[in-house]
Amino acid sequence: MRRITIRPATPADNDHVAVLLQKLQEAETIIHAGRVAWSLDVSRAYLATISEEMRRQKGMAFVAVSTAGEIVGYTAGWIVNDEDDLQVASEDKRYGYVSEGITAPEWRRQGINTALNLAIEKYFREEGCRLVRRCVLADNQARRAGVEKFGYKPYEIIYEKRF
Repeated sequence: MRRITIRPATPADNDHVAVLLQKLQEAETIIHAGRVAWSLDVSRAYLATISEEMRRQKGMAFVAVSTAGEIVGYTAGWIVNDEDDLQVASEDKRYGYVSEGITAPEWRRQGINTALNLAIEKYFREEGCRLVRRCVLADNQARRAGVEKFGYKPYEIIYEKRF
């Protein structure tokens, strides 16, 4: 594995993270017909939305940085307090939600996803969460395998039919 450092993301990282988000969205357009490619401006706007959600719901983001200073991975999430959900046990109403998990394509399969996942999970544990949830496109087999190796199991599955 090439050497990387995991650290909390800062606003100075936003331009690099926006590029990672844009690349992820491009890859997802291949996986799912309902996804659209983003301009860099749309990617920045989406990052601003994520950042606001983290601010509102006690969230955190981490970046993976190469020894050359290049940001090669990103994860972000926040704490959900779903007090109105009458279907779940009270201890499951407050949980960590991982919104994003990205590794630059040329850096994949080198442990970056693992390191980022461990960082965000540690944050949620320290905040008292007993449960973590995340969403993955159903047809993204590589990503699904990547999260399942950490012990994540499907919780709900949304089916769709296109006409």
